[in-house]
Amino acid sequence: MHIVFPTRYRATAHGISAAFGKVGAIISALAFNTLTKKIGTPAVLWIFFGCCVAGAAFTLLLPEVKGRDPDLVDAEEMRIAREGRETLPV
Repeated sequence: MHIVFPTRYRATAHGISAAFGKVGAIISALAFNTLTKKIGTPAVLWIFFGCCVAGAAFTLLLPEVKGRDPDLVDAEEMRIAREGRETLPV
């Protein structure tokens, strides 16, 4: 994750990521017993599996910045936004 976010957003992004991980762990721990009683263990495990697959798919949507400095990418995007252009030049 440290490669995706520019330096000025990195600490905030790590904090938000950690907070959502903790919230997800609490919700899943509380919901597991309730859901197991209502729909059964196999169905609950399939739901959890679906959440894992969705998380992996979402991760693949993150932009690839390998070999590029995230701070320079951010600066270029900010410059383009100031100029009013919609997309990055290819």
